[in-house]
Amino acid sequence: MIQSAKANGIDEREYIEFLLEHISQLPTFAKDSELEAYLPWNYTVPSKISVEA
Repeated sequence: MIQSAKANGIDEREYIEFLLEHISQLPTFAKDSELEAYLPWNYTVPSKISVEA
């Protein structure tokens, strides 16, 4: 997974954190089509929301 992320120009640490946060929310027997969204070549960097105090 890390090498695939690197090959796709993705920060591997950010990608793994994203996977750990989101894949756990999928059903136990997720469909292939649901899992495909989490492959490195389909990954898009989530926008970071900053809150000003």
